[in-house]
Amino acid sequence: MTRYQNSKLQQHFDLLLTFARNGGSELFAADGGQRGGASHRNAFWNGFNGRPNYTYSRGTFNYVGYYAGREFAKEQSISSGCG
Repeated sequence: MTRYQNSKLQQHFDLLLTFARNGGSELFAADGGQRGGASHRNAFWNGFNGRPNYTYSRGTFNYVGYYAGREFAKEQSISSGCG
């Protein structure tokens, strides 16, 4: 699904969702938990965890990461039967 007109932002959104769907990706710590430490990962997990977006400006990679995290949270909710 295309959400962003800017192709680089769309690629970033798609890539983060691909990483999230692959539990062994760089979004996850070795124990399978959420891995922060870099701004794109923090933005993704803030979105996933439903934290309010006070810091990510529209049109930035972190803004896109935040909304990729929200999208992944929706997918997880649906797949677990909670949504």
